[in-house]
Amino acid sequence: MTSQSEKTETAGRRLVFMTASRSAWGAEQSLFMLADALKKRGLVVDLVCFPGTIEAEWARLIGHPAILADAAAPENESKIKENLILWRTYRKTARKFDRVVLFTYYLLVGVALNRVLLAGQRIKIALDLHDNLPGERGRQLLRLFARGVQSVVACSAFTASQLDSVPTEVHVIHGPAEALAVRTQPSAVKRIGILGRIVKEKQHLLLAEAVAGLSDESVLIIRGSGDGSVNDNSAEVRKYCLEVLGPRFIDEGKVEQERVLDDLDIVVVANHQEPMGRTVLEAQLSGVFAVVPDQGGSSELVEDQQTGRLYASGDAAQLREVLASIDPQSDSARQICERARQRAQHTVTPEMYADSYLLALE
Repeated sequence: MTSQSEKTETAGRRLVFMTASRSAWGAEQSLFMLADALKKRGLVVDLVCFPGTIEAEWARLIGHPAILADAAAPENESKIKENLILWRTYRKTARKFDRVVLFTYYLLVGVALNRVLLAGQRIKIALDLHDNLPGERGRQLLRLFARGVQSVVACSAFTASQLDSVPTEVHVIHGPAEALAVRTQPSAVKRIGILGRIVKEKQHLLLAEAVAGLSDESVLIIRGSGDGSVNDNSAEVRKYCLEVLGPRFIDEGKVEQERVLDDLDIVVVANHQEPMGRTVLEAQLSGVFAVVPDQGGSSELVEDQQTGRLYASGDAAQLREVLASIDPQSDSARQICERARQRAQHTVTPEMYADSYLLALE
């Protein structure tokens, strides 16, 4: 709980998040939870962004409009141009002593210039790092530009490892997430879920292959969609799932957050480079069994046989064996889910996350 003295101490201070994202996926949902918790502590919280679903969700959940960047900027704008537009938008509304949190890693490119342009404002700049860059060249640039911020908040130790040898303070904070009211209908088959952004890079084909090899009648349920980008390959994922699973594949598309876990027995993360895996935390808090690879940020959230199951990354055969071994109705599975729920309740609530986040920024 936040004391009255803590609320008084933070009242009136402004925290400004800046993002190039136009859509609201897992990381953005975490941002909304964080912003709401910070607002309840008395901080003024703003978001600088482009028009899109993220803008509408911010207004709905936080209660005031985002600070919109140039509406004419197309979605395929270059990263350099996005930097110029978003930083220019922030400068128009900058206040002395602002804390600015970059929620898109490549906005680091504009830090040096804007420190000069905002000289005298005494703002502090931090990076919220929830991405894993695919190549060494990208990681080198990340390490170079991250030297310009006061601190970094990383969503996992796996993600933070990209900043090895950087003198900037790096804080690893898992979460936040909240439990969902899961509704379950009796079923004779095991229901395995893929949630969120559906792309080949998240190894969903590997999961489909594993489920197809199960000897029972387990079904694979997709609740999510592509990212709408020019490289969106979600149609390929769905086509493959249908080819290998036939009627055992159920495609529900993107569903309301409130029912994303309904009727699921198991949630699987297949991506061994997942920055964290917010769906894992939601599943654990809601009493749904979680299965994740033994690499990546998701592996930090699960202790094998204690709070979920791990499998060898990239190994469809072992993932199949793990899925086959889980009886969601058994006492052992229920005990694992209960231990996971209790552990998550004491580590990843929005209030706890907000407390840790503020300490990291200071």
